[in-house]
Amino acid sequence: MHMMKNKEKPVNDTGKEEYAARIKRMLQTPGIPPEEIPAYKGLPFAKVNGDIPYFQEEDFAAIDGAHYSELDCCQRCGTAIARISTVGKRKKSRGKAAAINPTGWDDKTYDIIAGEYLYNRCHLIAYQFGSVKGIPRRRKLITGTRYLNIVGMRQFEEKITEHLKDKPGNQVLYRVSPIYDGCNKLARGVLMEARFVGGNGKGVCFNVFCYNVQPGIEIEYSSGKSRKGTGSNKISYILNKNTRTFHCPDCKTLKDIKDHHRQEILGEWEECIASGYSPCKVCDPRQDDPPAVSQKKKEECS
Repeated sequence: MHMMKNKEKPVNDTGKEEYAARIKRMLQTPGIPPEEIPAYKGLPFAKVNGDIPYFQEEDFAAIDGAHYSELDCCQRCGTAIARISTVGKRKKSRGKAAAINPTGWDDKTYDIIAGEYLYNRCHLIAYQFGSVKGIPRRRKLITGTRYLNIVGMRQFEEKITEHLKDKPGNQVLYRVSPIYDGCNKLARGVLMEARFVGGNGKGVCFNVFCYNVQPGIEIEYSSGKSRKGTGSNKISYILNKNTRTFHCPDCKTLKDIKDHHRQEILGEWEECIASGYSPCKVCDPRQDDPPAVSQKKKEECS
């Protein structure tokens, strides 16, 4: 499919003021008060509001393309919304985005993290859902942990992708809201809401809060500074309850695991083995090989 070319403007001038007001309302609505966010319990996300978006289909009436909030008084990104109808390819090269350091960017490397780097520049609206020209990148990117970006947000972005590929002609209404405590530079996580429109039957629909955390790492959200945790060495694994295997969070075979067979855990290699699970032969999550080292070996052997 061709990547959609979003245009941040109304389709006509007659309802221009109403159109702008509707977008403003959607961008100012975070969806969930910070005090209602479920406490982090070791999983990458938590469902909120019964997994039903806070917005209604009519809230997106006539809204087309993607729209981003202005930076707030602390120069932080706010809510982004989009009506998505086509999907392009996920961009591998960061290009000019690599020159942007969002608020809270204080990157470090840790050997317990796959890829080693703690932080990613997380697009609020994933690149494959279309780019909006003329919008500064600082309004599109937040500082997020690798765990937030790869384990948390990506699985829901893939749900949207699969829905649109399986049901051409459908559209997905999408809103992503970074949630901050006070004037902290780093978001504690992002609220992701999506609802399909067009066509009959079931489709993608979710409302989740993805945590901006990294197992094994302690983070200061006021500044983005971090340090290796002093507690256990538990890291994130994905279990396939059907095949009884466990995987690294970025294993390329995860897309083949059905939702009801998939489970995210924080654990140690020995615990998985003791529970009757075998390490995946593709990503090779071995105890004596941190994920970053294992990934390097795979690249060398490919």
